[in-house]
Amino acid sequence: MFHALFHPLFHLFLPQTRSKLRNRIFRIIFGIDTSCMVLLHTFVKKTHKIPTKDLQLAEKRWKTYLEEQTDTAK
Repeated sequence: MFHALFHPLFHLFLPQTRSKLRNRIFRIIFGIDTSCMVLLHTFVKKTHKIPTKDLQLAEKRWKTYLEEQTDTAK
C-alpha cells in the first residue's frame, strides 16, 4: 500500500511515499523532473519523525541530480 505524503524539505519541496511490508514502514523520498520520477532515498522509518540525516541526504542527491541535468544540457 502506498500513500503520497508531502513534506517541505528544508527549502526544497520533495514528495515522499510510504509502504508497509511485514510490519515495517519504508519511506521513499523522490523528486519529479519533467516526466521522470527520481528516487533519492529509501529508509525504514523507526520513529514518528523523519531523521534530519535522511532529509539532508535526499536534498543533496536532488541537488546533484539537477546539476548533472544542467551540465548534460549544455
